Amino acid sequence: MRIKILGRVREIPDYVPVLLLDAVVFAVLFYLVNHYYAGTPYYSTLLALVIFVALLIPFLYAYNNYRKIREREKYFPQFLKDIADVYRSGMSLVQAIYQVSKQNYGELTPQIKKLAVRLSWGVPFEEAFRLFAKETGSPLIEGATLIILEAFSSGGNVADVLETVAEDIRRLRTLQEERRSRFSPFIGTMYTVFLISIGLSYVLLNVLLPEMPVLPSLSLSFTPGGTASGAASIPEYSLKVIFLHLLLIQALVSGLLAGIVGEGSWTAGLKHALIMGFIALIAFHLFILPVDPAERLAGTIAKLPTTLTMSVDLGRYYVEKNITVDEIREIIASRGNVFARNTDVDIRFEADPQCEACGSLVEVNAEGVFIREPLYLSFRVMSNGDGSVTISVR
Repeated sequence: MRIKILGRVREIPDYVPVLLLDAVVFAVLFYLVNHYYAGTPYYSTLLALVIFVALLIPFLYAYNNYRKIREREKYFPQFLKDIADVYRSGMSLVQAIYQVSKQNYGELTPQIKKLAVRLSWGVPFEEAFRLFAKETGSPLIEGATLIILEAFSSGGNVADVLETVAEDIRRLRTLQEERRSRFSPFIGTMYTVFLISIGLSYVLLNVLLPEMPVLPSLSLSFTPGGTASGAASIPEYSLKVIFLHLLLIQALVSGLLAGIVGEGSWTAGLKHALIMGFIALIAFHLFILPVDPAERLAGTIAKLPTTLTMSVDLGRYYVEKNITVDEIREIIASRGNVFARNTDVDIRFEADPQCEACGSLVEVNAEGVFIREPLYLSFRVMSNGDGSVTISVR
């Protein structure tokens, strides 16, 4: 790309405007996400989507160049063969190039027309052909050009050289296509393994984990002697985000392997990595990450031995709607599994003395939690040992 800067025409690489556009899009999207969704459970997912879009723009540019180069390599042998045929009819090599430049060679056509124009301007054949090979962006075409120019300068049979090079390139492309078809099942295997990983994450986090019998949660504390007692539990949402990050790493590694091994290109590998990463983000955001605090409270109370004095720290949840005792009772009654007991247990809410939002952003009374705007709250379910349960809100 040529642009005028300070009165002089300068050559700017084509990828510079793409990177500038990418930086602007990333800055705008990052500002919007950071301004409207900071402090919500959707922040990390949306931030990952912003990064995905930022990677997508340069990838589309790189993949478009990769596709064009492959198509140029596809038409290049036919271009050489046509030159050889016209050259054998008695025309000079330059005249043969003029003649074949009128034909259509797909993505290679613009470079061929530039080659013919340069030759018409009197540019030496060797220089014009080197520029032609460089503009195609294909190492394969540049290597073939060196052979052709060597034959031209040494006075050899140019027509035979052109046909030989064209045939060699055809065979090489045939081998590449056979390699791609042979390893194409490997790409399908990588996608299958990745989808199975998402399915296992769903079963573990949304099916098995909520049905596990609850255990008392102990906080981590240190005595003056330096010994630790108890163990700190990981909040459910944080655990799900950890699984999402692990799957994104798997998407990057699996996608690059699928592209490099299956198609012989890191650009194709980045394509598969972005597709897998996008699938993971959408699947987690729609089916795994959303957590209903009322469901978790009801599930914990349903499995809690109310004849013992114990407490279970459920961690922090993003609360977007009111939570009432009646709603929790309805959920417990509808669970219908072996852990669903305590349907008649006495349930009451109370505000923890350290609850900073209580009174201003949320009202907590014995009947439930009534919010004025979405916010994070921590919950602790405490069995009092007398058949009653207290839910402490912090």
